Amino acid sequence: MQKTLSAACLVCLFAIPFFVSSCKTISVYDDTTFVNTSTLKAQAVVLMDHATENYSQYADKVDAILIDAQKLYAMQKAREKNQVTIAQWQKLMAPDPVTKQSVLPGFFALWKKKKTLQQDFIDDAKTQVSDAFDEILKLEGAKLKN
Repeated sequence: MQKTLSAACLVCLFAIPFFVSSCKTISVYDDTTFVNTSTLKAQAVVLMDHATENYSQYADKVDAILIDAQKLYAMQKAREKNQVTIAQWQKLMAPDPVTKQSVLPGFFALWKKKKTLQQDFIDDAKTQVSDAFDEILKLEGAKLKN
């Protein structure tokens, strides 16, 4: 009886780490993702300040930011157990099902369409974009580090 109990305890001790790791519901922290997301946020917000000027002067920079954002978004989709982060990226990048507007791409699309935007509108949009990036960064920063 004693040997059976000891063997069962040993099995449990070895199984616990595997069980705990399989129960993780969020991916681990990734320094590259954190740095790239921080950099992208700064670049996007700075570029948004130029929306009082003609869009055509900044079209290449807008394209570069949107490409970088799509790359980061795609990277997050490819990571395992990353649904919460993906949901935050969707708030930033994907069109809302009701309004059909997206936060970051929508701002740049409106700037392209109107050629210039009013400073009050830009300030409000920057707050939305910054808040969305901040949520992504907080979430990434709170993930367990290896």
